[in-house]
Amino acid sequence: GKSISELASQIKILPQSLVSVNVSRKVPIDELPKTKAIIKEVEETLKDSGRLLVRYSGTENKLRVMSEGEDQTQIDRFVNEIAACAVGEIG
Repeated sequence: GKSISELASQIKILPQSLVSVNVSRKVPIDELPKTKAIIKEVEETLKDSGRLLVRYSGTENKLRVMSEGEDQTQIDRFVNEIAACAVGEIG
């Protein structure tokens, strides 16, 4: 029973950071222990104040790391750290 503008006013816009890195092959994320550990740490840090998405491109040998959160500097650091770790593990 609410208007779109009323509903939209309740949405909190958060800064977002996206990094795409080339990888030699698409190893399942669960098989990258260091990367998986950092992802878990970031998810625990963000909890309900942001989100994290780590996935491979469907068409290229690229890993995409996206995060949203309240602090732009923090989420930039998170995505860069995860991407660098994954590249280090995959090659």
